[in-house]
Amino acid sequence: MLEKEFITGEANNKPKDARQKTSGLVQIGVIDDNRHITEIGNKIIDIIEKQDFKDENIFNINKDSYLYLKQLLKLQITDNGISVKPFAVLLYFLAEFQYLSKEEFTYILPLATNMEYIKLMLANIKMFRNNQRTIEEIIQNKMENMFNYKNAIEFIKENGINNIEDFMVIDMSRKGTKYVKPMYNFYNELYDISQRDFDERALDTILTFIKEQSNKNSKVAKYWKNYFKYSTKILIEEYIEETKEIPLFNCKNKKEYALEFFKVMHTAKWKATLEDYADLNKRYISLSDIVIFDNDKIELDVFPKYFFLNISKELVNTEMLNKEEYADFISNNIEFNKIYNCLDINVDDVIIQIQTDYPNKVVSKDNIKTFIEDEKLRRFNELIDTKFSENQLVELFKDIENNDRTAINDYIDWNSDIPTIFEYILGITWYRFSNRNGNILEYMKLSLDANLLPKTHAVVELLT
Repeated sequence: MLEKEFITGEANNKPKDARQKTSGLVQIGVIDDNRHITEIGNKIIDIIEKQDFKDENIFNINKDSYLYLKQLLKLQITDNGISVKPFAVLLYFLAEFQYLSKEEFTYILPLATNMEYIKLMLANIKMFRNNQRTIEEIIQNKMENMFNYKNAIEFIKENGINNIEDFMVIDMSRKGTKYVKPMYNFYNELYDISQRDFDERALDTILTFIKEQSNKNSKVAKYWKNYFKYSTKILIEEYIEETKEIPLFNCKNKKEYALEFFKVMHTAKWKATLEDYADLNKRYISLSDIVIFDNDKIELDVFPKYFFLNISKELVNTEMLNKEEYADFISNNIEFNKIYNCLDINVDDVIIQIQTDYPNKVVSKDNIKTFIEDEKLRRFNELIDTKFSENQLVELFKDIENNDRTAINDYIDWNSDIPTIFEYILGITWYRFSNRNGNILEYMKLSLDANLLPKTHAVVELLT
């Protein structure tokens, strides 16, 4: 990975660091537990080295994407009370709701860790959409039903927090008093603030804490800042009024305060962790090229949407394999319709469902590929209209000329290198100048993901 410039620097513990950096490749079956390339890994290498991407699969996606789709469908996680097929759960939720918002994908979907919580998170999404439950309440409900958090809550109720050793029990990091001391000090300072009138000195204490947290983890700091309802635009007099609505400043006693602080502290950590995992999950899911991540909306591409509509619940309920069976299952190339029985479905039935929802289109088994391509071209033109106007293209070309990687990366969530991005926007520019003549998806000769953005095939570089 260091040779291919995927990482930089020197790790203190190289074996441990290598295991952590490659754990995702193990999960999707590209390499095994001993970091040897599997049949799947070799298949992907072969596809990419030969540039043999075109395939005749039913989803009309590239060969490597089709392999990743099969791997994601096979993926299961069974550890520490977790028993779930995460990609199958995503398909199930998308079948139930048609789409997930970014918040639902980030904070609720990952909490569906077994059959009980799959049902509960389905209900939570419905309540969240009806403004009957907040993200924080959903996280805290999950937290409060976990053994270690239950024990910490009981500890607070019985003993309160009287010293730093007590605080270490509820912090649960197991990193010693030196690590928890800054948070413990803030816990005490904030309690003192809650017992007196709020003033500028109190505000300085909170702002200092947020700044310190920002240096450690900006996502944790963001949650604390939102909890305290602070904004640089608000006047101190207005903010003093705002603090009257903050639960930490309205507790009846110190044990109630300690419970609220415990919830806020751990909710901040959970949200930060879930945000980190969301970025990672998005990258793995995007490998399949069937899931569209469009700003605040996650949904399936048109054909996969109908293909999985009536079988997603069956996928969630497929049997969990034991360790030995699963190691063989995930590392070997299996025909799509033999992965699970429910995947062996009649495509004609899928086409009938599509035709019902697209009455003005003629959709049949003979022209389904054309229908899928037409839908992609329609979406691509919408993307050009919203993201690649003439002025936007000029700015992007300037950023590339100046090698301003920050500006380029901030513009859109690219999954490719700069030369590929340049080739992509050059193709769009020519397409605009030609009054959108022809099918740009055919002559662009680039691999595009489900969001119709260019992609580079990084995994093969890691394996070779």
